[in-house]
Amino acid sequence: MILPAHLADESKRSQAPSALARLRAALNGALSAFIARIYRPFLEGALVWRYVTVAAFAAALMMGIAVILGEHLHVNLEEKGSYDTFHVHLMPPIGTPYAESEAMVKRFVDSLQKVEAELNPSPTPEMPKVVEGVEVFLDETDPMVYVEFTSEARRRFRLPDVVKSWYKHIGDVGDFSPDFHTPTEKDLADLEVELRAQDPAVLNTAADAVKARIARYPGIANLADSRKPGKPELRFRLKPEGERLGLRLKDLAERVRHAYEGEEAQRFMRGRAEVKIMVRHPRAERESIGDLLTLPVRLPNGGQAPLGTLAEIGFAPGYGGLKRADRMGVVELHVHLTDPPPQSPESISEDLEANLYPDLRRRFPGIEISRGEAAEEADEIMAGLKRNTLIALAVIYALLAVSFRSYAQTLPVPPGRARGLVGRPARALGARFKPVLSVVRRHGRGERGGRERQRGTARLHQTKADAGQGSRL
Repeated sequence: MILPAHLADESKRSQAPSALARLRAALNGALSAFIARIYRPFLEGALVWRYVTVAAFAAALMMGIAVILGEHLHVNLEEKGSYDTFHVHLMPPIGTPYAESEAMVKRFVDSLQKVEAELNPSPTPEMPKVVEGVEVFLDETDPMVYVEFTSEARRRFRLPDVVKSWYKHIGDVGDFSPDFHTPTEKDLADLEVELRAQDPAVLNTAADAVKARIARYPGIANLADSRKPGKPELRFRLKPEGERLGLRLKDLAERVRHAYEGEEAQRFMRGRAEVKIMVRHPRAERESIGDLLTLPVRLPNGGQAPLGTLAEIGFAPGYGGLKRADRMGVVELHVHLTDPPPQSPESISEDLEANLYPDLRRRFPGIEISRGEAAEEADEIMAGLKRNTLIALAVIYALLAVSFRSYAQTLPVPPGRARGLVGRPARALGARFKPVLSVVRRHGRGERGGRERQRGTARLHQTKADAGQGSRL
């Protein structure tokens, strides 16, 4: 038998242990000492006083769940990092004069100096100021203010705290509806409600009902609406006379578009640029409502008729911005609460879900109401935690069943207790489910570790004996 070179003569091998071997030996010695002096006596005492151990574990578990259900322990699933910039949409009401919007923007910018004095009363070389720069966009329908923080302020302060301080110093904003956003357009709101419907009238009615209900709750500091009012617009509706002549609403829309915006007559290249020649009515024929009503429309039979005799034309409020998803209109409501709030956002959401949303779904079939994108992400995380907890319990049970060779004596918790851990407390805990998961995981490790160590030494000696026999072959 020819042995490998490193097994031919053990006397030539160095007897000095390496640094890794000494570290491994030290760790093994410390672990053995901990098991012999602390863990084994504690485990033996727990087995002797098993009823006291079970009672203490049950009491600790109930106390932990009570602390979490009482909202004494908060875990937030949203990002905790701050941003270097954020912006605010002032959202003035429709028809607000430009001078009033400009004065409100000036008040927002001036209030930043009060925020600076409150958050940084004693400037230092490390943080000479909180606000690095301010940029203003004066728009007729949606003026905005962009704020940039210094790097040191971003490390010391959280963005919601800065926004609350700013909002406090601004004072009464009247009919303006300021909406604060992060650079990713994430709204800094305590509660968000999202409504979807195909019919704009149904969507607006349901949104107004939800806004009226939310406004009755105590502690509402601000209630923002994603619907941005626009300028009045003209809307067409085809008359029965036009339908009898074979016209469609699409034909009227194309005729008005060609008359006012123009119809492409020719396109050619001039160097590297593409040039389009558009033909439309003269400016003098496009400046009054009378010109629109007398606009000639060609009929399918070759004749012509004025637009006013073929369609009903009237003014209606326009939209400053439209948001759609899955071929439905979307309205988002953002609620900001006072600090501290007299009522938590979760309790407000639960009350709306129980007392208002069912009635709206009965009145408006097809409407969809949700708690917003952030809440949906939290629900997905919670669903993953529940699923992974069930998988962890199943794996713990399988490992213990193999070790104990029994299906009935190896459950880490009774089935009713397991359902309780994953069922009602999971719904009540919301985003605070990790402590329960940790309890389940630690319990499984403790049960399995205590049983396995009783047979560990025998298996180790048997393994060494098998290794010795293999080396002598």
